[in-house]
Amino acid sequence: IEGQARGGLLPGAPPLAGRVTVRGLAVGEAAVEALGLDFRGGLVHRQGEWQLHGEPLELELLAQRLRQGERRARELRLALHAGETPDAPLRLSLAVPDLQLAGAGARIAIDAQGSRARHVLSGRIDTRLQAGGRPGQLVFRAEGGWDAAAWSGRLQQFDGSLRDFGEWYLQAPAVLRLSGTAAELGPACWALSPAEICLQGKAADGQWQAATRLAALPLERFESWLPARLRLLGRLDGEARFAGRGERVDEGRLALTADGARLEPRDPR
Repeated sequence: IEGQARGGLLPGAPPLAGRVTVRGLAVGEAAVEALGLDFRGGLVHRQGEWQLHGEPLELELLAQRLRQGERRARELRLALHAGETPDAPLRLSLAVPDLQLAGAGARIAIDAQGSRARHVLSGRIDTRLQAGGRPGQLVFRAEGGWDAAAWSGRLQQFDGSLRDFGEWYLQAPAVLRLSGTAAELGPACWALSPAEICLQGKAADGQWQAATRLAALPLERFESWLPARLRLLGRLDGEARFAGRGERVDEGRLALTADGARLEPRDPR
């Protein structure tokens, strides 16, 4: 570990600035071959927590050849610029160009622009389940801001494609709230032509509840789980509601209808 820093952590001190380089770090199953961190900003310690004061916080992180169990990444880049006040400019970018997860690969890019009080968070995740497999993708965009210790706003886009389910897209903006102890989504509905799937849920202080509704999902979307010589026909409709605490489910209701469901041999031609 090598590093240098100047400045102070108390109000009135010069802005804290420095650089840290780490090589060959391993903690349990996690390891990184090289990590470089550049930072500068008016960071102070007040009332038991770290806060920004005076100059904005600027941070750049580059990590190379990360590993945790079966998860590996060739590179991770993070850049952050955040001002002291809620209306001060905010810029964030995160890039992981080559992430490996037990035979699956992914490329991740996330970006945020605006201020802490109001900004746009967008991103894209491209995946490949295995060598030669059909690629998938997820594109998302949310607009909102931080208020005290919580983020609240609206999910504007959450579209993508999956190997078995084809393309899907968010039909209308959905409420989204996140904090360290609570979360809320929805109602949010996605179109998977000709089907529709809706989700709604919230969690707080360890308790949670969730509901989902499914309409007109073709059963042929599940054919990849069957032997190649069989076809699955029909459509699936249903709804479910669950509630619980932590990992425990205290109550729930599930109702499914498979209209016209049948198995047929596939034409060998």
